[in-house]
Amino acid sequence: MMNEKQFTCSLDHRLSGLCASEERRQRIREAVMKERASAVQSAQATSARPITKRLALVTVLLLILLLACAAAIAYGWNVLAFLGMKQDAPSVVIVTPVDEAAHSGNLTIRINSAVSDGEYLAFDWTLEKQDLEIPEYIQVESLTANGLPLSTDGTDDFHCQWVPGIFFGGNDQGGNLCRLPKGLTEERLLVEMVMGVYRPAKPVYQMEVFDEALARQKLDEGYYVIAEGEGFVLDLPGEGLCHCFGMVNDTTGEGLERTELVIRFTVDAAAGRATRRTLPLPEPVNDPGFTMAYTEATASTLQICLRIAIIPEENTYEAACALLENGYFDVTGTDGEWLETSILEGFGGVEKTDDGRWCAVYECSLAQDAELPEDISLSYCTHDGQVFVAPLRISEGV
Repeated sequence: MMNEKQFTCSLDHRLSGLCASEERRQRIREAVMKERASAVQSAQATSARPITKRLALVTVLLLILLLACAAAIAYGWNVLAFLGMKQDAPSVVIVTPVDEAAHSGNLTIRINSAVSDGEYLAFDWTLEKQDLEIPEYIQVESLTANGLPLSTDGTDDFHCQWVPGIFFGGNDQGGNLCRLPKGLTEERLLVEMVMGVYRPAKPVYQMEVFDEALARQKLDEGYYVIAEGEGFVLDLPGEGLCHCFGMVNDTTGEGLERTELVIRFTVDAAAGRATRRTLPLPEPVNDPGFTMAYTEATASTLQICLRIAIIPEENTYEAACALLENGYFDVTGTDGEWLETSILEGFGGVEKTDDGRWCAVYECSLAQDAELPEDISLSYCTHDGQVFVAPLRISEGV
């Protein structure tokens, strides 16, 4: 679990990307810290793992809820703010100004800037809805670069959401970060995002809590029913009224009228790609019971992409799984001390190497930050407090 200093640094880092007054930042900071103290006190008699989980949820959920309450659009929102990077970060030199907007009825989406290093693409967005009386359901139906499909990163609050709804106030900001397809090597990227906008054809009745009897009554009275600010209330054959979630399709789209928002913009990928370099891989580190070895390491002005494998001495799937069950990966200094940094993307799992060895793997992309030391580590941290480091120099390439 993070200590007090680590928790405070993490919270301040999240708040640093928020375009809001210092007074509002302080109110958010005080509310989160108060809830953290309450979580620790109420969980003193429990194990460490539930405390950790609750504190993680406290930080993320409370920030989301508090920030969602701010209906005003922040001035100066851009891709660096979305990525949690400082406005004078090294990647500012490869940011592409965009300043494009698309309109559909009462909805407007704006994109101010984008950045790419040829491996990743990120852009900000601002979505405004003028008429908040009638909710509209929005989903991203296509996102491409030079015709090749891209993925949404899960932070797009308007995707598969009612606007306004439980997660979206109607005047919000965010962004998207995704990896580019391997075959996308052009110097300029034409990005296109198509968003389906679905408006109820009938008067809307909104329920705070889904109630089947009341929902059926309102449907019979000619209303389109929305429960709890999300999803669809559907009368499914053999199941009755259900609260369903996901994409609009032939079933969920009944009673909705579709329009669309299409926004296109061009991003310079050549400048960022020119800054990419391969980092030298250090020798594997042998620890009691396992070996730590980097398999990939690249860096650009935008981010540092690292991949590490932990290979247990016992060559079994179960032994590799046990590593993930008993610990986790974190970014530290070579002394094992936690480093404050922004992880743009991270994922891991268990896999088998080409030579037949089972291993636990972790891959992540770190936002470039001039404050990082020359040598860092993707460290393996056990739940009982041990930290195993694997030093890697990130300041020089080959």
